[in-house]
Amino acid sequence: MRHSKVSALIHNSAAYPNLNSCSVEVHFQDVVDSANGSSTVVPGTELVITRKSFRNNSSKYMINDKESNFTEVTTLLRERGIDLDHKRFLILQGEVESIAQMKPKADNDNDDGLLEYLEDIIGTSQYKKAIEESLAEVEVLNEDCVQKQDRLKIVETELNSLEDQKNDIVTYLELENELAFKQSALWQLQAYLCQKRVELSKSIVEEQHAKLKAELDRTTVNSEEIEVLKKDHAQKLKELDLIKKTLSEKSKLLSKHEIEKVKVEERKKHLDSKRKKLEKSIEAATHSKVETETWLSNYQEESSQLSDQLKGLQKSLENENCQLEAIQDELKDKTAEFTDQIETIQKKLEPWREKTRSKESEIAVANSELELLKERESQGEKSLNESKENITITMKEGRAKEREMEKLKKELEHVTSQISMGVKECDQASIKLAKMKQQLVNGRQRVDAAKEALSSTTSQNKVLTGLTRLNDSGRIQGFRGRLGALGTIDAKYDVAISTACPSLDNMVVDTVAAGEQCVDYLRKQNLGRAKFILLEKLPKRDLSPIQTPENVPRLFDLIVPSAPEYAPAFYSVLFDTLVAKDADQARRIAYGKKRWRVVTLDGVIVEASGAMSGGGEISRGKMAAGLTEGALSEGQVQELERVQDEHEKKYKIAENTVLTMQTTLKELQERKPEIELEISKVELDITALTARLNEAKKQSAELAKSLEANRPDPSTLKRSEEHVAKLEAELKQLRSHSEGLEQDVADLQEKIMDAGGVRLRVQKSKVDGIKEQIELVNTRLANGLKENAKANNDFKKHSKTIDNCEAEISASTQELEEANKELSEKQLIIQQFEQLVSQLSDQLEEKQEILDELKSELDAKQKDIDSLRSREIEIKNTIDQHEKTIKDESNSLRSWISQLQKLQLHDLSEIKAVRVKKEKPLKKSLPRQDVEEGEEAEGNEEDEDVNEDEDVANKSILNKTELFEYSADELEAMNKAELKREIESLQTKGQNAKVDMQILKDYKRRVEEHDARRLALNESVTARDTVKKMCDDLRNRRLEEFMTGFNSISGKLKEMYQMITMGGNAELELVDSLDPFSEGILFSVMPPKKSWRNISNLSGGEKTLSSLALVFALHHYKPTPLYVMDEIDAALDFRNVSIVATYIKERTKHGQFIVISLRNNMFELAKQLVGIYKVNNMTKSIALQNNDYIHGQDSSNTTILP
Repeated sequence: MRHSKVSALIHNSAAYPNLNSCSVEVHFQDVVDSANGSSTVVPGTELVITRKSFRNNSSKYMINDKESNFTEVTTLLRERGIDLDHKRFLILQGEVESIAQMKPKADNDNDDGLLEYLEDIIGTSQYKKAIEESLAEVEVLNEDCVQKQDRLKIVETELNSLEDQKNDIVTYLELENELAFKQSALWQLQAYLCQKRVELSKSIVEEQHAKLKAELDRTTVNSEEIEVLKKDHAQKLKELDLIKKTLSEKSKLLSKHEIEKVKVEERKKHLDSKRKKLEKSIEAATHSKVETETWLSNYQEESSQLSDQLKGLQKSLENENCQLEAIQDELKDKTAEFTDQIETIQKKLEPWREKTRSKESEIAVANSELELLKERESQGEKSLNESKENITITMKEGRAKEREMEKLKKELEHVTSQISMGVKECDQASIKLAKMKQQLVNGRQRVDAAKEALSSTTSQNKVLTGLTRLNDSGRIQGFRGRLGALGTIDAKYDVAISTACPSLDNMVVDTVAAGEQCVDYLRKQNLGRAKFILLEKLPKRDLSPIQTPENVPRLFDLIVPSAPEYAPAFYSVLFDTLVAKDADQARRIAYGKKRWRVVTLDGVIVEASGAMSGGGEISRGKMAAGLTEGALSEGQVQELERVQDEHEKKYKIAENTVLTMQTTLKELQERKPEIELEISKVELDITALTARLNEAKKQSAELAKSLEANRPDPSTLKRSEEHVAKLEAELKQLRSHSEGLEQDVADLQEKIMDAGGVRLRVQKSKVDGIKEQIELVNTRLANGLKENAKANNDFKKHSKTIDNCEAEISASTQELEEANKELSEKQLIIQQFEQLVSQLSDQLEEKQEILDELKSELDAKQKDIDSLRSREIEIKNTIDQHEKTIKDESNSLRSWISQLQKLQLHDLSEIKAVRVKKEKPLKKSLPRQDVEEGEEAEGNEEDEDVNEDEDVANKSILNKTELFEYSADELEAMNKAELKREIESLQTKGQNAKVDMQILKDYKRRVEEHDARRLALNESVTARDTVKKMCDDLRNRRLEEFMTGFNSISGKLKEMYQMITMGGNAELELVDSLDPFSEGILFSVMPPKKSWRNISNLSGGEKTLSSLALVFALHHYKPTPLYVMDEIDAALDFRNVSIVATYIKERTKHGQFIVISLRNNMFELAKQLVGIYKVNNMTKSIALQNNDYIHGQDSSNTTILP
């Protein structure tokens, strides 16, 4: 921005003098370029960044119309790949020329050279400041190291002069005090071990007495509680059985009442359906009755109107006849002849006309009777057909219900058989699954036991091997080996002996001393732990055979020791354990008059306390020749794990299968009562349909009977039809007789009309019209009589139908009320039973939970009793053993304390912190900046050796001014055998010597000074080396990253320049290839057909092309999605402008270029042109699609932007 204040950007003109703000928007979006040069916008990638400036010089940023800040905007643009740190996407006016004028390296920190320019782009300039700071720090630390080294050498010289005198003085006193310390440590250790064993035994005895008393009390309490629990359990079990029985009975009654309820509901449903049909019939009959009644009412009215109309017509006829007669009288002279003739003929016609009218009336009556007979027959046949159709429909529904019933019965039979089969299969599957689970548990225990045995075997093998090697070497005497390897037993009793005697893995030694040596050796070598049987400490017992219950063998008598002295060891771990064939015999023997410890051949143990153990992995091979016999190898253990995993997978599949079977069985069990209920419903439907069918058949029979009774006789019907035909024939004959006369009358009338003229004709026409109307009214009255008779019959029939249906509805209503009453009673009963069943179920669950809790508590109490009895025996044995140990160890403790009190110690308090051995000089710690890394490493190793020597020497004389009492932890860490050997060695080295304490004080002072100065030197050297290493790392990182970027940019520069100049060459070269940062970088160019030159020696256009080649190379090295270039073609000719423009156009495939230019060659290749111009003190812009402009398309497509 060229302005110092953002408020200067706000527009100010006469038209807009007081604007408060201005804003600019930059629109971004992702596009996909096509091969034809067009691009497609990626939906949803639009990004609009807005900056709005105000009069108070504040700004506000927005992202997609949401308020933001400068940091978020810059972070977003950096994430999109726009370099806002170095702004290499922005080439401003004159920047191209400034690149050509750059020196290889800047003269000072405020200038920029080509080296600094490229480092800034590559990113290695960030290391410069850190490298300079670390170099300065290394120099300061070097100087400090030199000073401290000189001081250290002076102290070492003084220390060396005192070394020999000090060594002669302290030698004798050291040996004497060391001997006293070793003796004190040994005797304290012996006393500590005795005291520890005494205290441990006392605490154990006290604890065991308290435990024994507590166990006895608990046994008494638990026994009483068990009796109470057993009685309570039995009582609860009886109550549970009673509730189960009551629940079963009530459930059956509930099912029975539910079925009865369904029957009542079906009957109610049938009655509702019947009532609806009857109501529908009443509605139809009522409607027909109303229509008939309406017709009759209308008929009466219409008949009255027709009668009145007939009277009026007759009156009119008389009037018109009078007028006609008057006219005829007037024409009497002219028509007298014709009139006389007409009268004569009329007199002849009158009898025929009377006969014809009479015959027509007879025909009308006969037709009415015939139609009535036919209608009665057709109505009866229609009702009969409807009844037959109803029977057919009912039978069809019945057959469908029968098929449904048959299907449900088959399904019920199938479900019942499946339930029976499923219960058996589920029980069998559950048993098999339980067996599989037990096998799985046993297998897992077997695998765990195998792993534990493998681990134990490995540990025990280490122990046994180490102790055997120690015994063979003669370093200990009296080690006999593992107890299980010191005897044999018949293979039949292998499991019994291996299970009943875990102590077969104990080690056997002759004496306490031998045992202590073995324990010390195991602790020192960290080989593991072992238990030892001391043959000399075993009490003498009577090992002769004893009398046993049922003459079962004693396990001890079955063992054949490899030597007689081992028999007490076997008896000490087995005592009088007996061997039984099975668990039943073992329980009989163990729980007899005398309690025995019994083991079965398959590994079940019954303790004398009554506790029983067994199951799991069977132990065997304890009496084998070697400890590893019977144990599994690591490969076998892995194979066991693999087989176990397969079994677990199979168990999972089986478990899922059983679960599926149980789910299916449950669904079938739930489906069975549903089917039974559906069968009950279908039975009720069939019963209702049967009743409806019988009723329909009865109604059909009655209709058929009625039809037969009311059906007219065919002969009567035939006679009526013949009678009608005869009357019609007679009528026709009568009309044939009068036709001639009628025609004569008509002819005479016509003559009269001719004679009378129009007036006569009109009057005649009126008279004839009235006659025709009278005839029509008479016809309508005659037809009304027939229809009236039919309507009266229909009215009676509909009334009868309504009465019958209302009677049936009344009966159905009564039945429905009874059904509703019965249904309410059933629902009340069912509700009561459901509440009762629910209460019983809750009581059952509650009682079952209580019973389960009692059972669990009873089992736990019984288990506690067994465990308590077993612990009582063990506690008594433990008390006896530890009381004997207390007596023996107390005597030994008094002896060791007496010897310890006789020891005396030389006073060496003045020299306890003085070093015995002088350090070697630090040859390789000289603080030179060019010291080699290998030499420094050697110096550090020597330092470590010297420090170790210091520690050893200090430990040998430190704290020697008085005897002190070792702590329990220190005594635990001591090796008694090693102490004894050291005491013997010190006693042989004693010599007389004179002591001069002043020499030791001088030596101590010099040593302290030397240590302090050496420590300070080491700290300085360490700090210097750390800073120097950090500096070297920064240099190497800077060089590697710079050379990688430099080589990439140089190669691309050559390519760009060759492309732009079409044959030239350019390169970047290091002035000093060994140290790129010392002298900088040269930019050399060879224009086409010219020699190599420095860029500063080129013409303006060549400089521009070279600089542009470098800029384009940098764009390739670190591309961005957006480039802005300001008049980069100002110094180029027409040809080069075209080349640069073509290159930029090609680069638009990978980014967007915004170029400010005044050259036509650049315009022509641009896709979009934006022009800026000023109108009325306001800047405006115009945007053109360059493609449209070049091809001369209509300018109306041009978009003008404000």
